[in-house]
Amino acid sequence: MTDLTPILRESGAEELHTGDGQVTGVRLIESLDGRHAATADVAWIGSRAVSAGIDDYQVDLVLRHAVDAGCPLIALFGVQRLSATAARIADRGRLAVFGLDARTDLVELLLTLTNEVRIDRADALDRLIAAHAGIQRAEPSGEASVLRAASRALGTTFRPWPGGEGNGSTPDTVVTADRSGPVETITATLVSESLNRVRRRQQHAQRLTARTKGQLLAELLSAGMEQAAALGERSRALGVPSDGCFQIIRVETARRGEPVAAHQDAEAMLAVAHRTLPADGRIATLDGAAVVVAAVSDGSSQVTTAVLKDEVGELLAAFRQVLGGRRVMAGIGGPHAGLLGIRAGAAEARGAIASLRATGTVEEIAVFDAAGLRRMLVEWLASDTARRSVDELLKPLDRQPAERARSLVETLQTYLDEQGSLVRAGRTLHLHPNAVAYRMRKVRELLESDLDDPDQRLALQIACRARLTLGRPDTAAAGSRRA
Repeated sequence: MTDLTPILRESGAEELHTGDGQVTGVRLIESLDGRHAATADVAWIGSRAVSAGIDDYQVDLVLRHAVDAGCPLIALFGVQRLSATAARIADRGRLAVFGLDARTDLVELLLTLTNEVRIDRADALDRLIAAHAGIQRAEPSGEASVLRAASRALGTTFRPWPGGEGNGSTPDTVVTADRSGPVETITATLVSESLNRVRRRQQHAQRLTARTKGQLLAELLSAGMEQAAALGERSRALGVPSDGCFQIIRVETARRGEPVAAHQDAEAMLAVAHRTLPADGRIATLDGAAVVVAAVSDGSSQVTTAVLKDEVGELLAAFRQVLGGRRVMAGIGGPHAGLLGIRAGAAEARGAIASLRATGTVEEIAVFDAAGLRRMLVEWLASDTARRSVDELLKPLDRQPAERARSLVETLQTYLDEQGSLVRAGRTLHLHPNAVAYRMRKVRELLESDLDDPDQRLALQIACRARLTLGRPDTAAAGSRRA
């Protein structure tokens, strides 16, 4: 029998209850019931995983199991004091209880304790070195190779313990061996750490792949038609969806008008989407917004859109949580097929959000109207030529500061819609007719078009409506480059 309390005190562990402390062996426990260490006179050392977030009730539980198993000593991370109930349990079993320092090297501590109980040090160390070397050689080949190498080195089977998986964001894996013993216990810890490294590398690689695909998707949505055709081939090669039927979801926050803040929000939403949606290249950031491509069975079912709207609501709830409750809005485009359909759906989703902002509604999800002028404008603006025509017509106004440019475009559209009536335009804009007249004098000075020419008036009217309804298409490209 060996007293391990001096070694634990030297390691920085706090003695929470004095007990017998005389042991014949040391075991690493991976569960609160100690099912892998139910041997009398064996010290229980709790792993970091089993001690994570441990509360008073769980401490009481593990101490009861330790006393029932005849354990003389137990050491746990994350325990700084014992409740009255826990102290009574430890008294009943003469159980020594230690709280381990968070900075303690668990593997080194286990080695030290194991050696102290007079295991054949030379043999144990040789076997441990062989197992460690095998694990290191096998790690680049993946989880199965690591488990095989450790099992072959010690002549026992190592396997992940069912129920010992992490929660996804922390891929901690608990490993156990079929045969008990100090060397097997330490090797199980080495195997567990190796598997965790493998999984973290895999997750990192998946995130990088998803981000690369997302960047390609952003390029696909913002490029001109000629570039989009070339990008379509790259998209298919990387597995980014460009064939089939899709609906586009665009999500923006209340900080849409602040480029840097909007980009930060979009990146935060992208991180959430990568954790909750398939990492298959259907997620991107574009112009300060998060964009998701949803595959649908066909383009005719209203039920599909209704179901999608419910799913988007759940996604928005997750976004709000990571954004500290900040308001988020989503626009859903109609079902479209193929590469061009994805681009048209992205413009529709943008238009749906624009309608939310324009009306000032408290609603958070808007589905693009399947009929009417808005759809005609979207389909027309899918053409590079049409977009260039709108930009060319409104270029003199666009040279003004952003807010002034928008007010001039809005005034021009209203004036043309009201057939040149300053009074009716003023009533619509909530301005005095003289203020409308002043703005229109500025518009006439800036524009290179003749407002008295019917054809030019019509072209300007359509251009203004397209601009105010769907926003400037070129801002998407700028956002893509920033991302």
